[in-house]
Amino acid sequence: MDLRNISLFVFIPFCLMTGRLSAQEGILVGQILDGQTGEPMAYVNVGIPETNFGTVTDVGGRYALQVNDTDKVVLQYSFIGYATQRKSQVPSDVTDTIRMWPVAVDLPELVVRPKGESKRLGSVRKRYHSVVNLAIEYRPDQNLGSAVGRRFRMRGPFVLDTFSFYLAANDFQQVTFRIQVMDVRRGRVGAPVHTQPVLVTLQTEQKGWVHVDLRALQLMVQKECIVYVEWVAAKGEGKQLSIPVHYPLAGQSHYYRYGSQNRWKRFRAMGTPMQLLVHTVGQ
Repeated sequence: MDLRNISLFVFIPFCLMTGRLSAQEGILVGQILDGQTGEPMAYVNVGIPETNFGTVTDVGGRYALQVNDTDKVVLQYSFIGYATQRKSQVPSDVTDTIRMWPVAVDLPELVVRPKGESKRLGSVRKRYHSVVNLAIEYRPDQNLGSAVGRRFRMRGPFVLDTFSFYLAANDFQQVTFRIQVMDVRRGRVGAPVHTQPVLVTLQTEQKGWVHVDLRALQLMVQKECIVYVEWVAAKGEGKQLSIPVHYPLAGQSHYYRYGSQNRWKRFRAMGTPMQLLVHTVGQ
């Protein structure tokens, strides 16, 4: 593989999203409510399926999505623990109201066992070859819901303790990330293994290593999982919010989702500086 071409390959999807809006632009606005309680739903993924156009609702359940079209488009709404919905919407100043309904999620059985040996999985490299910039300078909040993940493997079951990831750049006043653990299906991102939200908020342009306590989830994973970092909120007029990329990394897989309703992309022999502190399961 010609490593000189990897950096260009990584950045192509993001370059496609950073152009200014065309003359035929429109804005889709709405609010998402819990169908049972009527309460606004924060951090719901909203976007045009399998495209780069997507965002995330704010704490009031509201969203505003810019699209390069003034005609009717189909939006998809998703949130773990709720039924995914699709609805047609026309760009206008009228706020559309969407109600989402809880559904049962098949989660792994929670088994509390004594902790065994502690181990750290993943990479701690500080030098990197490229970065994924989640922020789009000319389209504020229009890349919310984009995510970067890494696969962690170990022989036998393990209990999750702490997840760490590295931010290479951050010039926002405040940013919020959602951390999600998923199972692995044929090497790709599978189903969620928990529904309890894990949010971490960083202040005043914080960067470097970020450590997230996962002990409250009491998660035991069989052999492997994927943990991803999803950008869900920001304050301030920032332009840079980037996560490093390493290559080549034999046996590793790097995962992107650019656009909150887009498909996951898998890149082999690549990875990000992410760590997972785990405990083996005692007898």
